[in-house]
Amino acid sequence: MDAFNNLYTGSSTLPKPAKGVYLSYHEFKNSTPSCTNFEVKFESLADIIYVKEADGSLYPKRNVWGFSDGETVFIRMGSNFFPLYNQERTWEFYGTAAMDFRSFRIPVVPGAGIPLMLAAAGAAEFSQYERRLVNLRAFQVDVENGKFY
Repeated sequence: MDAFNNLYTGSSTLPKPAKGVYLSYHEFKNSTPSCTNFEVKFESLADIIYVKEADGSLYPKRNVWGFSDGETVFIRMGSNFFPLYNQERTWEFYGTAAMDFRSFRIPVVPGAGIPLMLAAAGAAEFSQYERRLVNLRAFQVDVENGKFY
């Protein structure tokens, strides 16, 4: 097995990939990013990469495999990016394949109309709307094809 893995990684640690946005695992493996001028916004529900075009405008880039800021490599899983950690001849990360959402609850008062239900619910109940629950678990990147397990 080690001989097979050595075909893809020549040393016990992998080199740092070049700074940039990687659209595929092939680009990442060869350290040839598609875009090098970019910004990342880490949001609560989705992280977004903005690529700077020749005219100076920023455009969101979708279908990205990952990116590197020159120091840390991030992989996309779902709508978010998670940092990759080099573990000898492979890459590992903590990510989540699914997120649970807790929606707001409106108390039901029999015979009451919508205005009474809204007033009874109060602002505190509505502030709970779509609270994200994330359960992280460990994944490993397959060095042959870039899939994670």
